[in-house]
Amino acid sequence: MKTGYISFDNPDPSAKNFRQQLESAGIERREIAIWNTVPWYIGNKSRSSIRPAKHADIRSGMAYLEPIIEEMPKLRCIVLVGGAARSAHIFLSQVTEARILSCHHTSAKVMNTNPAAAQENVRVFQFMKQSVAD
Repeated sequence: MKTGYISFDNPDPSAKNFRQQLESAGIERREIAIWNTVPWYIGNKSRSSIRPAKHADIRSGMAYLEPIIEEMPKLRCIVLVGGAARSAHIFLSQVTEARILSCHHTSAKVMNTNPAAAQENVRVFQFMKQSVAD
C-alpha cells in the first residue's frame, strides 16, 4: 500500500534501505523524526510515480521547515538525505542551532549505482547518534 507520506513502513526500496541503514547504525525509530523537504506529493495525477523535486518545490517547502523545527525544542541534529534535501542546508543553518549533516538518498537508483553509498550513510547515522549523545 502506498501511503503518500514519507514513512519507514512504505513498501518501496527507499524506505527499506533507509530502515536497514538506520538499524545498522543502531538507531531506533523512536529516536528520530523524519520529514520531507517538500512535504506534499509531487508526482503524476494517478499518483503512480513521483518526480524529482525541482528548485521551486524546495523553495516552497522551506516555508514549512521552520515551524516544524520550532516544535522540536530538543532537536540536536538534522540529517539531509539526498541532493534535494541538501538544498535546504543554508536555510536550515539560519533557523536552527542543530548540527546539520548530509548523506546519500536511499533510493535503489543511488544505492545500486554507488556501492559505497549504503555504508557511507550508516557511518553518517552512527556519527549523528554519537554526536547527540555527547
